[in-house]
Amino acid sequence: MAFISHLGLEASAGSGKTFALTIRYISLLFLGAKANKILTLTFTNKAANEMKSRIFVTLKELDSKKREAELNELCKILEVSKEQILKKSAQILRDFLQSDINISTIDKFFSSILRSFSYEVGLMPDFTISKEGLEAKISDNFLREVISKKEYLKLVEFAASEEKKLSDIFKLFETLYEIDHHQLSAIHHPPSTINYQPFYRLKEILENCEKGLSNSGKKALVSGDIEDIGKRTWICKESLKEYIYFKKCYTPEADNYFKELKKELREYFRSKEAYLIRELLYLYSLYKEAKLKVKKEFNELDFKDVTNFVYQLLNTELERDFFYFRLDSKIDHILID
Repeated sequence: MAFISHLGLEASAGSGKTFALTIRYISLLFLGAKANKILTLTFTNKAANEMKSRIFVTLKELDSKKREAELNELCKILEVSKEQILKKSAQILRDFLQSDINISTIDKFFSSILRSFSYEVGLMPDFTISKEGLEAKISDNFLREVISKKEYLKLVEFAASEEKKLSDIFKLFETLYEIDHHQLSAIHHPPSTINYQPFYRLKEILENCEKGLSNSGKKALVSGDIEDIGKRTWICKESLKEYIYFKKCYTPEADNYFKELKKELREYFRSKEAYLIRELLYLYSLYKEAKLKVKKEFNELDFKDVTNFVYQLLNTELERDFFYFRLDSKIDHILID
């Protein structure tokens, strides 16, 4: 089994992925790679520290019986004898300990990229990483922005339509910010109005039913507006025959109006949903603008900011070839856990 240049492993927890990654790292060292040019990324500081420790301990104890599995695997990958590996292990360990070991979290790696190209996105390279955030200042800045652009009615209307408090909307904005890697859509016109005629005709037929509509049936037809109609249980039925209070008054004509009404409702709510999403995205764009303004002013970021700024760098602000050139000068191998 020779060393494979490009390799991906997928397995469940506890199946030996870290073992495989450790062996691959050590194999690279034996093949002549410099530790400072092997970029190894994990998701947590704990995992990064454990990886460093595991590589050190494996190299230190490679000639012991408890590292027999690691030694055998190295022999297979490097296609050399145990004696050849053990002969070089002490020097490999010394070089490893004297190197600027490049094992860290993905977040720290992104931070290092951003510091190298911070001016391209309007940041100072000495920005700080904080989990506390600047929520109060961001919220104030957003509200001032909304008022200055005379868009506060959009915010109020959206909050009212979705029955959300302002704090809930800010949480929603933060969720969008965490996954925001695309340009936002422009605002479309408000949802179209509904044609109430099918509802009025359906109501007329049912209320004039010869068999007599029950009080519960009449109550089900009392409706103030389209939103109220959309919440009625009977509107979800496939046919009037399926609703207990309407089935004795069923006629094919009534069912036709019922289906027309359902079609009108579908179009209205689809239109309304699209409108609300675009309203939300527009308000979010103002929030994001306010957030980034505060972040740049205080030069303080969290890891979500780092991810978004790096994405911006690679997609809009920076020539990719130049970035990869800079990266290639420092990294020869990439390992990701």
